[in-house]
Amino acid sequence: MKLNIYLDDIREIPNHLEGLWIPIRTAEDVIYLLKKGVVKDMSLDHDLGKDYFGHERLNGYELLCYMERDNLWPKGKIYVHSANPVGREKMLAVLKKREGV
Repeated sequence: MKLNIYLDDIREIPNHLEGLWIPIRTAEDVIYLLKKGVVKDMSLDHDLGKDYFGHERLNGYELLCYMERDNLWPKGKIYVHSANPVGREKMLAVLKKREGV
């Protein structure tokens, strides 16, 4: 079974995606699922907040860089739903680079 994951620390899954996607709150959880090979499609946010100790969590761009470095890609599509314009562009640049491979 392949999962569609919606990575966002704050937003809930939009109504039209409910039941089709599962919410994930941290990049580390996404990495775990990718390593298990159970991810189909992904929708990613950039800013993922702080951990219990007040440290910035891995963000969506850093997640994509990790995925690129370790060649850890899902079977399906990757979408970016971030409202952060700079982070969004950085994430899209990684995805465009991958398309050129």
